[in-house]
Amino acid sequence: MTSPAATLALGLQYHRAGRLAEAEDLYRQVLEADPENADAAHLFGVLAQQAGRPDIAVEAIGLAIRLEAGRADFHNNFGEALRALKLHEDAITHYREALALKPDYADARNNLGLALQELGRLP
Repeated sequence: MTSPAATLALGLQYHRAGRLAEAEDLYRQVLEADPENADAAHLFGVLAQQAGRPDIAVEAIGLAIRLEAGRADFHNNFGEALRALKLHEDAITHYREALALKPDYADARNNLGLALQELGRLP
């Protein structure tokens, strides 16, 4: 039997290789074995966002944040899913949280700027 960590690592390898269906299956396996695995929930959400399913991404990454709130990447990716759902104010909150956790996080800073621009708040 493969450990959840090994299954998650293989899922991430498939994810990076563009084998999204296989990665999704492995992330689901990890979550079934360990429903409180924040990394699996986060990666499942990132995959859902990439597949154009931001509603599922919000649910999965939201779980990851509830399990482990101090991760800047979780907040940034949650913001991206929220922004895809046109929930800009909520997205901005999470980008700012990502930056509070990691002030030099370029992706979060860029995403914050995009959200503000979409709301017409940049000159």
